[in-house]
Amino acid sequence: MSTESKHVTKHIPAKTYVGVFALLFVVTGVEVGVSQYISDKTIAVILLLALAAAKALLVMMFFMHLKYDTKTYSLFLLFPLFMAVLLAVIVLIGAAGI
Repeated sequence: MSTESKHVTKHIPAKTYVGVFALLFVVTGVEVGVSQYISDKTIAVILLLALAAAKALLVMMFFMHLKYDTKTYSLFLLFPLFMAVLLAVIVLIGAAGI
């Protein structure tokens, strides 16, 4: 009997990782610009949280290989993601004094 596994891995080209790294670098530059030039703190915080979420999504998709893995692992991410968004909303409401 054969006990070989049929696990197939997808090879991701290095240019994909370099492209994601470059995009993360650009988004970080945008974050620095937002923190320096946007005077309205509420808008700045909302923009910075959105940019940080975009960067986290890129890291999870490409460097943690969730984009190419089974959907089960992505589903395990939904509850913590929901809790993080809920926490961000609560913090923003508290900061706005609503």
